[in-house]
Amino acid sequence: MDIRSLHREGHSIKEIARQTGHSRNMVRRVLRKPGPRGFQKPERHSCLDPFKSYLRDRFESCKRPVLLSITHKYF
Repeated sequence: MDIRSLHREGHSIKEIARQTGHSRNMVRRVLRKPGPRGFQKPERHSCLDPFKSYLRDRFESCKRPVLLSITHKYF
């Protein structure tokens, strides 16, 4: 039972305290403070960043012939 979800459902502080086993002051304290912030993944740079466009172009140019050679060889 989450204190915030019970409060959103419309339960009183007294009822939330009764259901969760916490004191009314603890319930009030939890409801007053802001909720936890979501985790934000830090932006990381790759050592391949300068070469990404080149690698993408090479991959796109090679993808079709390799796929065709595989399909002709095995199918």
